[in-house]
Amino acid sequence: MRGFVTALLGASILLVLLLYGLALTLGRLKPVVDYVSPIVHFLGTGPGVLLSATVAMLLVLWAAPIRQPKSKANPATTSSSRLDRERQRLRAELQESKLQRERMRLTLQEGEQEREQLKAKLREAEQERERSKAQLRTGEQEREQLKAKLREAERAFELLRTNLQEDLQENLQEQEREREWLKAEIERLRAERQALEEKLTTYDRRVALKQALDAAYWDGLHLRRRTPSHRRGIGRRRRSNDEAAAKWAIRTSELIKEALGEEQARRFLGVNSHRSGESSATERQEELDQRLKWLAELIQRVDSFEPLELEAGFRNQEQFGSR
Repeated sequence: MRGFVTALLGASILLVLLLYGLALTLGRLKPVVDYVSPIVHFLGTGPGVLLSATVAMLLVLWAAPIRQPKSKANPATTSSSRLDRERQRLRAELQESKLQRERMRLTLQEGEQEREQLKAKLREAEQERERSKAQLRTGEQEREQLKAKLREAERAFELLRTNLQEDLQENLQEQEREREWLKAEIERLRAERQALEEKLTTYDRRVALKQALDAAYWDGLHLRRRTPSHRRGIGRRRRSNDEAAAKWAIRTSELIKEALGEEQARRFLGVNSHRSGESSATERQEELDQRLKWLAELIQRVDSFEPLELEAGFRNQEQFGSR
């Protein structure tokens, strides 16, 4: 350390001389303090420069040999000091190693504790994984059960849909059969109704015909009473009765023609048609009696259940005069 300081001092003097020489060469150096000026002036002369350079070299040279006595010193002293330093170093290293070992032991303990914690966490993780596996297996089983239930539900749905389709088809067929039966029943009832209406119409027409024939029959009887057999009518009264009887016969024949046809009307009028010429009162009376008899038989036929074909144009319009 001492040689280094001496060498540094000599180098500093040499550096100062170098800077001073450069300043003098450039001619720009101006002393700041007056009492420094004589020293600087002396150093600027030849002897001053030699002195300064000599002192600087001596300082440098004096600092250089300071390192040599280490090799030339007493080997025992040097070895002892070296051993001391080595021992101190070893002690320091030992202390340091102890401290480091203590730190490592603490670190190892902390590592052991951390490892135990990690082991505990690992065990917990293993247990959690096992629980997760168990839950996963349970979930898989539940999923399989749900799949099986779903397949069963689908089969049940298909079966139900098939049954519903069959039932619907059967219902449609049953409804179709029932509809056809109802149509047939309606047609039958309609035919029965029509037949009943026809029977009722026929009955009403037969009743009306019977009433009209009864009225005609009573009118004929009234005419028959007006011309008794023991009284021979002459003159105007006779002609009046004959005209009334002729009108009654025509009116009754028209009724029979409208109800039963022209053939029955001819039968009514042609009871005694084989007679020719002017008929006597007795003959006219017999003719009236024959017509009344035929009319009474016709009334019995109309009033009975004997089939009787009435004309379609017959209505309940014909009326006869009062008896």
